[in-house]
Amino acid sequence: MKKILLATSAILLSATLAQAKTTTVKVGSGNIEVGNLSESATMIGAEFVQSEKSKLALIFDLDGYFASDVSTTYVGIGGRYKLDNISLKATAGVSGVNFDTSNSGNTDLNGFVYGLGATYTFAKKHNIILDYKTGTVSDETGLVDVDVTYTSLSYGYSF
Repeated sequence: MKKILLATSAILLSATLAQAKTTTVKVGSGNIEVGNLSESATMIGAEFVQSEKSKLALIFDLDGYFASDVSTTYVGIGGRYKLDNISLKATAGVSGVNFDTSNSGNTDLNGFVYGLGATYTFAKKHNIILDYKTGTVSDETGLVDVDVTYTSLSYGYSF
């Protein structure tokens, strides 16, 4: 599953970056919920938008959430609808979850995640971004399925 995740990520990233007109780097705080575990996390990510001039645009979303015992990555593609200084987006993609605890060692889960988000541009190139993503991840055997939810509020700088 890791190879599929990496290959999909590389294909989506290559195709979107070739067409990207705007890149937004985002940093913020959020929350990771994996099954019964809920932890505050630091979120670092980037959004690549195909066009800034049209109301509808293709968007590529790449996020990482980092907490003390769990970290996640998300690679998604979707659409964005822009209304003046507010943009709404919907994305779907793949996510990897890594547990790193002294009790159980490393555990990797992968799966399909989808999400919604909103961006408020308060000054040229400066944004406040709200993201919500949810889905199900599983281990390589497929015997363990766990619901995941990622939420974040972040600052974004566009260039």
